[in-house]
Amino acid sequence: MFLKSIFSLIAATAVLHAFRESDLGPNVLIIDPSMDKVLIQQKCDEIFNVQFANQFGTQRNAILFKPGSYNTDIKVGFYTSVSGLGRSPEETVIKGGLATRPSSRMVT
Repeated sequence: MFLKSIFSLIAATAVLHAFRESDLGPNVLIIDPSMDKVLIQQKCDEIFNVQFANQFGTQRNAILFKPGSYNTDIKVGFYTSVSGLGRSPEETVIKGGLATRPSSRMVT
């Protein structure tokens, strides 16, 4: 039981470490395929909830997906950039949808 708790703590620390501030600044979220898909969705939703009504605000955000495959729905608010990284567009695949409003149908 003790060993299981230690492994859980190590896994949680790794996830938090993965979402720490990137070298590109606090408003740039870099995501890779090894990250937990629930946490990826949660972080993307957090950014959307701030940026959805931020039409005249000063905050800017970028969500960068490293090469790989992701199953997530991305909602994009004002001043938010979502990009796939890699040498070619085929290297990053986002399966799911894209919407610009909370009530919008997701475009796949």
